[in-house]
Amino acid sequence: MYKYLLVFTVMLWAVAADAETISEKACIFAAAQKLPFIPGMTVIASRVKELPPELQQKQAGGGSSTKMVEIEVNAAAQDATYSFICIANGRITLATPMGITR
Repeated sequence: MYKYLLVFTVMLWAVAADAETISEKACIFAAAQKLPFIPGMTVIASRVKELPPELQQKQAGGGSSTKMVEIEVNAAAQDATYSFICIANGRITLATPMGITR
């Protein structure tokens, strides 16, 4: 029960006020669900960015978009930024962890 409450709290904090589209918000939620369970972890900020050129691939039609999501957290007095690749097509949103970037 505690884990679900923490995940819900993290998801509420993760939605950035400047996220422009529904797909960007969905990407942030999907990425927040993939964060590790650490008691006391708080989300400081979240961002949705374009993929770096080395990770971009030609997309087949279909209306899906691929973005990079970064979520800054604080846990155990340490700051960290988790990166995810997110694919959203309007119905399904998938986030794949890329690791800790700092």
